[in-house]
Amino acid sequence: MTTEEFITRAKNGISENPYDRINNSVKEILQKKDLIIDVHAHIFDEKSVPSPYLQARIFDFLKNIGYRGTLEQLIEEDAERRLNRRIKFLMFLAGKILSTILPIKSREKMYHYYRKNITIEYKHFIFISLMMDIEKGWKSPPEKLIPEQIEEIKELLKKDYPILPFFAVDPRKDDLYDNFLNAFSEENSFFGVKVYPALGYFPNDERLHPIYKICEQKDIPITTHCGGSLIAAVSKDVCNNYPETRQAFETGNCAGYKERAAFFNHPKLWEPVLKEYPDLRLNFGHFGGMDDWKNLKKGLKADRIEKIIELMSQKTNNEYNYKHVYTDFSYNLKKKDRQIYVLKDELNKTPLLQKKVMFGTDYWVVNPLAPKRLKKEIIFAFENIHPYYKEFTQTNALNFLGLDKSNQDYIT
Repeated sequence: MTTEEFITRAKNGISENPYDRINNSVKEILQKKDLIIDVHAHIFDEKSVPSPYLQARIFDFLKNIGYRGTLEQLIEEDAERRLNRRIKFLMFLAGKILSTILPIKSREKMYHYYRKNITIEYKHFIFISLMMDIEKGWKSPPEKLIPEQIEEIKELLKKDYPILPFFAVDPRKDDLYDNFLNAFSEENSFFGVKVYPALGYFPNDERLHPIYKICEQKDIPITTHCGGSLIAAVSKDVCNNYPETRQAFETGNCAGYKERAAFFNHPKLWEPVLKEYPDLRLNFGHFGGMDDWKNLKKGLKADRIEKIIELMSQKTNNEYNYKHVYTDFSYNLKKKDRQIYVLKDELNKTPLLQKKVMFGTDYWVVNPLAPKRLKKEIIFAFENIHPYYKEFTQTNALNFLGLDKSNQDYIT
């Protein structure tokens, strides 16, 4: 499909009103004063991601029981069938533990597990379900390909689950535009878009610009990964795809797995996109990531956090340049690190952030083996974010999504 054909079909087939992309269950919850929105979560099952993804999730477990290589080596050795018997057994054991504790046989079961074990106390709960498309970044296709996953999610929407699905894009996929149009087709439409640059592409990739153009015109929000380095492009080849990364590779910034993740994840790479599409609704997931928040707590430089705040704050003639830029605090809720206190300090110091930071869990990626712990961490965060609880759990998310209550007279 050509770019022109895609834009024409998207313009004609997608409504500009975000309320046309939500089901009755979400509409009902939006009317409740005590609603909570988890803006960053996942309910994909084990068949929806390549096997190396599960390896990444159990990587720390393997390190604790004897594996001395890097995650990159683990993935490469597995792909080339060079893992020794001991590590194979440990991976099998860890995978069994993960699969036993989490009933990840379908998205529907995963959703019910999340609600039952983690958020059952919160009756009026909207769940933003972010897809993952790791195939190109890790050179490994999942058992369920993207078209099948889209249909599975649409079935959940048809059954009136209170979810807002975000479609995962990757500019290297030949069927990107076809899958996008399928996801946002009129019946049981997806709501937003997920971008994951760390898998080996620039946010400003020209193949994504038609997507951005439609998202800006149709009020479709985008969430981009801007946090940890566990999930990134495995191959160093991605560093040869762009002039900027070739230079970075030559200086060593792209040489290692974590270096590649940090390079592609940086929010500064979104500035050219925002300059061209200033009305884009953009959420920087993880608010820079756990490492940046640990640095901030120690009084050290937190480059990604600083850049996100800078993008939010930029003004021309006393008007914000990018008024729809937001961030979520997902994955950073770990009670033992007390990062919620650091966030609250930043909210106190920077009034603009009070209207920009959103609640997210990153479930099931965070604490997959300990749902009770995640539940306690959510409660701890909610108790300690006051007086910004409503903004954190509801108001800011509604504004980011374009579903703020002032837009609909039926919402009380």
